[in-house]
Amino acid sequence: MAPTQANGARANAAPVTDVVRHTAHAVELSALGFVTTAAAVAVTAVGAIDAAAVGPTAQACGGALAAAATVALRDPARELLSASPTSPRARLLQRCMLIGPAALVAAALVDALARRSLDGPLVAVSGLESVLALVCVGVATTACCARRWPDAASSAGAAVALGWSTASTFLPDGGAWWWSLWRTHPWAVIATAAATVWIASAERR
Repeated sequence: MAPTQANGARANAAPVTDVVRHTAHAVELSALGFVTTAAAVAVTAVGAIDAAAVGPTAQACGGALAAAATVALRDPARELLSASPTSPRARLLQRCMLIGPAALVAAALVDALARRSLDGPLVAVSGLESVLALVCVGVATTACCARRWPDAASSAGAAVALGWSTASTFLPDGGAWWWSLWRTHPWAVIATAAATVWIASAERR
């Protein structure tokens, strides 16, 4: 590659690098760390007292983890990056790429602790795909609210994820069939949420 071409490539890559750096600095994972610690303590303590309650506890913790991950989608750099060539959809996906792995590691830790507390197949424990489904629902809600209520969008997404998991766990007899879709058909929920995110996060400028 000629020197002029190399310099041009570096110049073009600089804005992208800046956007990634600002995005990483804008993602706040402290809430996810706190909830992960609390969830790990909860499933361990409940398992020591009553193994039959581990399943519902793990499901509730899955919702809390998804909510904490969704809160991290808050985009305080929105105004700073509004003039950049990176679209709102790309910025949302960039934050998801940073938050998603952290949420899955947290869910895997809590799930492993929950399964260790079970003495046989007493109850179902939420798997990683179920927590991922809730995270995707939170992201989809955030994307839908971002245009009109950008400052409250991630909070709305967290509330939906937490509310859905709480309702399916604690409603009498599990409530209506669709309350448990995130556990019974997580991949369908993930696909629907992903399509919603793609449509809702289209170019808005």
